[in-house]
Amino acid sequence: MESLETLQNPPLPEGFGWTSDGERAWKPMWTHLPEAAKVCRELLRCG
Repeated sequence: MESLETLQNPPLPEGFGWTSDGERAWKPMWTHLPEAAKVCRELLRCG
C-alpha cells in the first residue's frame, strides 16, 4: 500500500496541465481552444 510508505514518488505535474519554467516553479498551461459556447451551439439548448 503506497499510502503507508513514508517516501512516495508522485508523478510530475507536466502531463497534467502544468509547465515548468525551469526554476522549480510550475505554471498552468492554458489552452488555445475556442470556448465551447462559440464552437458547439448545438450542445447548448434551454428546455
